[in-house]
Amino acid sequence: MIRVLIADDEPPARRKVRRFLEHDPEIGEIQEAGSGEQALAVLRTFAPDLVFLDVQMPGMDGFTALAAAPEPRDFYVIFLTAHEHYALRAFQAEALGYLLKPVDLERFERALERAKEQVALRRERKGQPEAPRHFSKRLLVQKAGREIFLPLLPTETMCNCMPVRKPTPFAARWRISRSNSIPISSFGSIAPSW
Repeated sequence: MIRVLIADDEPPARRKVRRFLEHDPEIGEIQEAGSGEQALAVLRTFAPDLVFLDVQMPGMDGFTALAAAPEPRDFYVIFLTAHEHYALRAFQAEALGYLLKPVDLERFERALERAKEQVALRRERKGQPEAPRHFSKRLLVQKAGREIFLPLLPTETMCNCMPVRKPTPFAARWRISRSNSIPISSFGSIAPSW
């Protein structure tokens, strides 16, 4: 079930959004706030998945309330406003959607569907443990037409290596990944410089 906060200073606008949400079986608990300050207070005790946030509210506007929201901000935002000139700022604030008032049911449902998809994806990612990382234990290099394997050391024991044929006054620390290519001809041998 998706938890929702509706933050709007206009009670009729809050009622309309609530009415639209109550028809969706995937929507769970719905909280309301009549100002930016109230929205922040609700966010401290209620963990919504989705916030419908009015842009213009007395005292603290929606952008200020969003910027002051406690971290981690683990919810999506759909801005509600009667003014289209806030759209760029809303998307710069990483809004998932932007609905103009009076809110049209069809546009609302499209925005809600996008939000439900994003909430489901976030929950899926959170539920899966991070895949274990697998690293190569050796590096294949070519020398004089032959292919040889060089053992790789873990990063904690990574060594400083120096070319033996052409000594220089510096040592190079090598971090080897799949995309690195080391010309083996520059090394007579590779050994730790400890």
